[in-house]
Amino acid sequence: MVAYVPNWMDLNSFASTIDYSKLTHINIAFENPVNADGELSFNNRNHALIAKARTNNVKILVSIGGGSASTDKTLHSRYASLLNETNRVEFALRLTKYLSNHGFDGLDVDIEGPAINKDYGAFIKELAKAMNSNGKLLTAALSQGYGGDNVPDSVFEQLDFVNIMAYDRAGPWNPNAPGQHSSFEFATNNVSYWLNRGLPRTKAVLGVPFYGYGFGEAFRKRDYGYAEIIRSNPGAEILDQIDKTIWYNGMSTIKAKSQFVVEQKLGGIMIWSLDYDVNDERSLLSVIHRTLTGYTNSTPERAGASRSSAPWLIPGLRRVRSRNQTRSLSVDETGVVLHVLQGFLENAAEHQFGAGRRPHGQLHASQLDGPAGLLREFRARVAQHGEQSQFIQDAGSQVARDALRLAGRVAEHQAEFDRLPLRGAAVRRELVRKNVPSHLLRKSVYGKQVQIIRAW
Repeated sequence: MVAYVPNWMDLNSFASTIDYSKLTHINIAFENPVNADGELSFNNRNHALIAKARTNNVKILVSIGGGSASTDKTLHSRYASLLNETNRVEFALRLTKYLSNHGFDGLDVDIEGPAINKDYGAFIKELAKAMNSNGKLLTAALSQGYGGDNVPDSVFEQLDFVNIMAYDRAGPWNPNAPGQHSSFEFATNNVSYWLNRGLPRTKAVLGVPFYGYGFGEAFRKRDYGYAEIIRSNPGAEILDQIDKTIWYNGMSTIKAKSQFVVEQKLGGIMIWSLDYDVNDERSLLSVIHRTLTGYTNSTPERAGASRSSAPWLIPGLRRVRSRNQTRSLSVDETGVVLHVLQGFLENAAEHQFGAGRRPHGQLHASQLDGPAGLLREFRARVAQHGEQSQFIQDAGSQVARDALRLAGRVAEHQAEFDRLPLRGAAVRRELVRKNVPSHLLRKSVYGKQVQIIRAW
């Protein structure tokens, strides 16, 4: 779990608020060459975070470059000179000495866009030699669409891991093209790009944003932090979009990306940036941590989890009865049920309509091997996720059974269903009102029937 922390903020205070148990690496951003000799700047505020990280056994790296360094004419020219054949060896040695002098565990190279030139691969090679001989880590932040094509495949062997910047597909640089800058699909496509080029899965670290961008009435030249978004828009943590003005990643999309990392056996997750998070039950870092470390098999009483329902629980999960016990599911338990139920319904629809085909018929339970067979399949799916809790299995069965009943009602009243005045934004508003998780709001490729079943 890699977190970038910018050092233009008050690190003395912020360093004391971090939950270090949920992190493995911290990248301080940024330090850059101050002259043609390659001497690196050092912000004295770094000391507090370096000390805290080392005390808590979290690797602390310094990141060089950054997006602005790629567009700043002075820094762009300076890096071009330092990376060339004449200067790169000395620059690599200077950087290695800098790490030792300031107590860093490694170097993160965040040279982006036009700053990635023909010398990038040779520079990484020299850095790897210097870092390996001194026991230091070497990582890089790379973007498919912003300089990725200029990165030679040879660097994958030399880097300890790559932070894949799967965000900024849209932004204030193009105010006339509003939209989601870091969708789930965009993230998976970015990962596939680097894996197909030869990056080992264990070195692929998926980057996720703790921020969004505004357009239209909300347009501004800088980003919106997650904390700011949910503070100004109650309930926004369950969404990915505020009207048609701000796009970001809420809890459910961050969870889906984290689950993707687990399922694909990737190296981990990187976030930009930690200071945009909140320290309560809506924390995105906590969502990632719960997913990467696995679901708990304990009841809330034994695990110390909250007994109250989280605000994003769908109504069918708020009160569950199992073996003479009735209570609410914890956030972790709900995550299991929602994740498995989503795949369960998708596969059920695919079984009826065929893979890759858009359905035009109704979702009849009788065509899906009957409720009893589907409920057995659901329990098996829960078990495959390592969750043996009888309570969770009963909760999932209850939701699945009710979903099948709803499917039958939809099929019986197809004409009335098709006339429902729910389109576009109206659908989203209605589902948001019902506290439906944002990852269930995405348009279903299996048709409106399954979408409404999920929404329920």
